[in-house]
Amino acid sequence: KMESGRMEVVKDAYSIRNVTHDVTDMMRMAAEKKGLSLSAEINEKMPDRLYGDERKIRQIITNLLSNAIKYTKEGFVSLEIDFVLKEEKNQQRKEKEAEKAKQNKKAKDGIRNMQENGEIELQIRVKDTGCGIRKEDQDTIFEAFQRADLKSNRSIEGNGLGLAICQNYVKMMQGTIRLESTYGKGCLFIVMLPQQVVSEKWGEGITMEQQKNGGKEDITEASFSGKRILLVDDNDINLLVEATMLRHMGVTVETAGSGSEAMDALRKTKFHLILLDHMMSGLDGIETFRIIRKEGLADGVPIIALTANAIPGAEKQYLKYGFDDYLTKPVSGEDLKRVMNKWIG
Repeated sequence: KMESGRMEVVKDAYSIRNVTHDVTDMMRMAAEKKGLSLSAEINEKMPDRLYGDERKIRQIITNLLSNAIKYTKEGFVSLEIDFVLKEEKNQQRKEKEAEKAKQNKKAKDGIRNMQENGEIELQIRVKDTGCGIRKEDQDTIFEAFQRADLKSNRSIEGNGLGLAICQNYVKMMQGTIRLESTYGKGCLFIVMLPQQVVSEKWGEGITMEQQKNGGKEDITEASFSGKRILLVDDNDINLLVEATMLRHMGVTVETAGSGSEAMDALRKTKFHLILLDHMMSGLDGIETFRIIRKEGLADGVPIIALTANAIPGAEKQYLKYGFDDYLTKPVSGEDLKRVMNKWIG
């Protein structure tokens, strides 16, 4: 999508605490499996809500943490979320916007509030005690399909795209990414992204160990108790993460790793909601959806598409196929709860 020019920056209000909570929860199992300590900390003065491309920021953090865990055999991986105030830029922008506001009194309240609250530089720091990167390899580490020290890391899976995607996303959002590393002692990746503040509310001190729920609405309530959900995805990790989030909400979850398995499950059991991945091997999600509807395997049951396709117009396309709704990956607990409230709440 990036190479074809179809990738866009899609901005909206979001909570960096929720993003941090979701991503670290998703990566925690991989870290614990290797015996690594995974920690996350947010500056206690971090603004409550920001305005930017949440999906891309979520993916940057995911890729950096995933890389750190992959290349660390022992020790720790840490995520730090901080910010820098842009006082001078804020003042210049306020002066320009004050003049602009006089010329355009019909500005939307939400945008006006966002502008009044100014801008920060969001800082994302991912540190590990892994193998590190040789100085001569550091210049090429962000290139597509490049992997450092192939001889030592030959057993590690990956195609060398994670950091290239990170750098492209950072550039699209007018930010910077840099690496500090000593070979044999680990790496520190530092990302700086300009973000606008959309709330005057400032958060309290938080660490993932102190506040597992990340300051977000509690999703462990039992309002969905007794509901049965069929979750269909051919990726085992996706199934595990999404099923865990759903079970925390009190629902009964049955998983299927393919379209055929999903149809077998529907012939045996009635469900209140179906979450169906689009891109699957064998029968894909759209083919599976059409057969389910044609054979009447889930009449009246909402079917939600799960997709990594976040390009403009995607929602309209899935609704055109006949899906009741759609969710983009990586799916967050908040997104799942929103869809469940809408369709089976």
